[in-house]
Amino acid sequence: MICIPMAGKSTRFYSAGYTKPKFQLEFGKVSLFRLSVLSFIDYFDSETFLFVLNRKSNSLDFVKNELKMLQIKSYKVVELDDDTRGQAETVAKALIKERINATEHLLIFNIDTIRPNFRYPNHFPDFPWLETFTTEGEHWSFIVPKPNTDEVSRVVEKQRISDFCSTGMYFFPKVIDYLSVFNNYATTALSSELFVAPLYQLLIAQEKIVKFSVISSSEIFLAGTPSEFCELDQDALFNALRI
Repeated sequence: MICIPMAGKSTRFYSAGYTKPKFQLEFGKVSLFRLSVLSFIDYFDSETFLFVLNRKSNSLDFVKNELKMLQIKSYKVVELDDDTRGQAETVAKALIKERINATEHLLIFNIDTIRPNFRYPNHFPDFPWLETFTTEGEHWSFIVPKPNTDEVSRVVEKQRISDFCSTGMYFFPKVIDYLSVFNNYATTALSSELFVAPLYQLLIAQEKIVKFSVISSSEIFLAGTPSEFCELDQDALFNALRI
């Protein structure tokens, strides 16, 4: 299963003068929603997709219309009635509400990121895994690799402990793995916002193997802030997505 949580408030976009949720914004006459979901075009026929909305956004009809155009074979759209404490809780609530099979694998991805030509790594589906790239800034989730391996020794949020930043692509071999570690996290987290990346640090503390991969910064397009959205390179993006 590929889960795309989109229940955030789009606060930065509304503050910048936009009048609808960021995933509804159009870039080159194509919605950010469609651009992001096209990251997984190679899995439209084989994966079930789970889209998670906040009912207050009044976006259900928009999403259903977009999905008709994308022609994804199997999908679910769930609306949450209340705000959540962040992406990690949004995903957990949706999985529980939809009673997703506990043994189903789970890939989580941000709706404001575009990752053309995504393919699962070679160790799929056996290990928890994060995808990373290198860029500047402190506002990312960061990992420290174990020397000379594709394994992770440490994961932190918004503290630059290495040059490896999360792309927002998070994988768990089973839904039950995610929910179990989330319940632990939700009761112990010091932060008021619950992110997905710290779940991996809890797995590492349990002596579980967590893997990572690295992609080039040219393989990912970011649109999480108004400035990133405005600075997208349309030619490079549309060529990468083959649209």
